[in-house]
Amino acid sequence: MVVALLTLLFMSELEMTIVSTAMPTITGDIGGIESYSWVFTAYLLTSTVTLMIYGNLADRFGRKPVVFVGVGLFLAGSVACGQATSIGFLIGARALQGLGAGALRSTATTIVGDIYTPEERLKMMGVFSSAVAMAALAGPLVGALIIEVTSWRWIFYVNVPVGLVAVGMLARGLHEDFEKKARRFDFAGALLFSSSVACFLVGMYQRASALVIGASLLGALFLLVEWRTPHPLIPLELFKKRVIAVATIGNALVGAAMLATMTFIPLFVQGVLG
Repeated sequence: MVVALLTLLFMSELEMTIVSTAMPTITGDIGGIESYSWVFTAYLLTSTVTLMIYGNLADRFGRKPVVFVGVGLFLAGSVACGQATSIGFLIGARALQGLGAGALRSTATTIVGDIYTPEERLKMMGVFSSAVAMAALAGPLVGALIIEVTSWRWIFYVNVPVGLVAVGMLARGLHEDFEKKARRFDFAGALLFSSSVACFLVGMYQRASALVIGASLLGALFLLVEWRTPHPLIPLELFKKRVIAVATIGNALVGAAMLATMTFIPLFVQGVLG
């Protein structure tokens, strides 16, 4: 079962960077170089925004249903990406992929917490964190190798057999025995958070100050709602702990730098240096 979880997590994390070396080839085939960055952003946006939502749903309805829904969305998005004939279609398919990836990323670590003791949990979290790091590093290389051997469309199609095998293993091996928590879902927080992030990204892309201001207002309202609701989407009290606050900021900065590098260096090397 651990192998299945690692495979699903590795697959979802790999998709964040596997397209980086393929994007110059993809835009050369279907066009849309002006929307280049949105192929990455759409995936990250939907997977990040839904991460906490899936965690809440997994507490209420169980891990298995959320994992299966996530795999279904992810594989459907993968097939759609492989069928893309325009950049707009590809961006939409990547967003669908991200919806599934959010479930896989959220439930994989949650299941580890369910099935291992606190002493074992730290070791397994290290293993899963290593898998995430390896996936991020391997993505550009794997993407380049697939393009050398076959079409760019197979960087998406390859997910289908791998995902089906992994979910089959998980279906047989995962037996849930935890107590489901029928807590109230923070719909207002989820809506405000996703709207704020979406408005900010679109506003920055289009250089629309009104959208950026709107994103700031929605973000402020989100924080206010989270402070007051008894069942917040994000427990803001966590950030009173300096270790968590500093680690979160550091992780965000490192992630932004790493993803920006992986996104645009292949375009520069292939498009400018040849």
